[in-house]
Amino acid sequence: WKRGSVQEVAWANNANHGGGYAYRLCRSDVPSANVTESCFQSGHLDFVGDMQWLQTWNDNHTKWRRVTIPRVTVSKGTFPEGSQWARTPIPACRQTGAQAGWPNCKADDCASCCSDPEKTP
Repeated sequence: WKRGSVQEVAWANNANHGGGYAYRLCRSDVPSANVTESCFQSGHLDFVGDMQWLQTWNDNHTKWRRVTIPRVTVSKGTFPEGSQWARTPIPACRQTGAQAGWPNCKADDCASCCSDPEKTP
């Protein structure tokens, strides 16, 4: 990536407990012995814009759906000071898909029933 360019990146949420996320890089010219937490803390990246996307896939990854939603970004009270952090856009699981009344969800299924566009209400 070219310095200053905007890149689309992704992360997966497989065990949702709430919280948030940030992106950090450690310079590629740093010797591997010096690739430390401190190195990453000095390389926080800023988010661009105020939107994010939720993308879901069915079980065999042949169908997907992408929805644009607002992103909540915080830069006050972060460490290092002024770095950006974004809130996870999906509330932590408090009940199973079956308890929520979603069709075709197993009794103990918390997250994967959302991964199938055919199953999501």
